[in-house]
Amino acid sequence: MTRNSFEGPIPSSLETLRGIELLDLSNNNLSGAVPKFLENFKFLQLLNLSYNHFEGEVPTQGVFKNTSATSIKGNSELCGGMPEFQLPKCEYKKSKKRPKLTLALKLTISALSGLLGIALIVSFLLSLKATDGFSSTNLIGEGSFGSVYKGILHDHGALLVAVKVINLSHHGASKSFLAECEALKNIRHRNLVKVLTRVQVLTIKIGISRLWYTSSW
Repeated sequence: MTRNSFEGPIPSSLETLRGIELLDLSNNNLSGAVPKFLENFKFLQLLNLSYNHFEGEVPTQGVFKNTSATSIKGNSELCGGMPEFQLPKCEYKKSKKRPKLTLALKLTISALSGLLGIALIVSFLLSLKATDGFSSTNLIGEGSFGSVYKGILHDHGALLVAVKVINLSHHGASKSFLAECEALKNIRHRNLVKVLTRVQVLTIKIGISRLWYTSSW
C-alpha cells in the first residue's frame, strides 16, 4: 500500500486485520496519531510508516519494541517511542486546576463610613488582613451559617468595615447567602448603597465586589 497517496488517519477498521505479517504504508499522506491497536498485531513482522505526516506519541509495545522491524522516519511530529528511535520526549500539557481551599467562604462586606456612595473593591486577602485573619478578637456576631467580624482597611484610609463570612459546608448556606444578597440589593435607604454585583476569586466567592455603606456602627 506504499505510494498510493492515501490521506488522513489510519482507519480503525484496519484493527480487524490482526493476522497480517507485513504492513507498508510508507510514502503516503497519512496523518494523525500512530494507532495503538497495531501493538496487538502479534504476527506483524515488518511495519513501515515512514514519510507520512504522523504526529504524537509512538507506541512502545508489540512490533514497536523491535525498532529494526519498524520504520517511522520522515514523520517530524512524532515523539516518544523506544529510545532507539531517537525521538524527542512528548510534552504533555498540564491541566490548569484551580487550587482547592479547605474552607469555601462567601464574604459579604459592609463598610461603615461617612463617605456615602464610594465604590470600593475588596479582595479576600484584603479582608483577611483587615480582620487579622478572621481573629476571634474581632468577632462581633454569629449566625446559623457564618460569622461577622470587625475589620479596618488600612490601605483605604483606615476604613472601618464589617465582614460577614459564610461557611458553605453548612447545608443551605449558599441559598441563604444568595437570598440575602438579593434582598440587600433591593434595599433603598439613605444610609445604604445597594449591592451591585458578586464576583468570584479563585474558589472563594466574594459576596459583592462593590460595597454598601452605613453611616454608623
